[in-house]
Amino acid sequence: RTLAFLLKGASVPLTPEDDFFVMLNGSTNTPAVFSVPNPPDKERRWVRIVDTAALPPLDISLAEQGMPVLTGQHLRIPPMGCMVLQAIARKKQ
Repeated sequence: RTLAFLLKGASVPLTPEDDFFVMLNGSTNTPAVFSVPNPPDKERRWVRIVDTAALPPLDISLAEQGMPVLTGQHLRIPPMGCMVLQAIARKKQ
């Protein structure tokens, strides 16, 4: 009753798109835990852009305003919940 998948758009030749990691929990009563993978591109980092467990307006955000998420972090998705991460360019230091 869980599903996680990576939409790897940055690797599309000539017309690169953003990468997304989508986590879905279809259980009606059990939370699910997902481990965050490495972004497809080492020059990018994950930010949370959709979290159906958060109260509006925090449930959806633009990538530039998304909450950072670390590779290997374990994310708890509530029953019937969804979370979407987007890979964005790392900030220059």
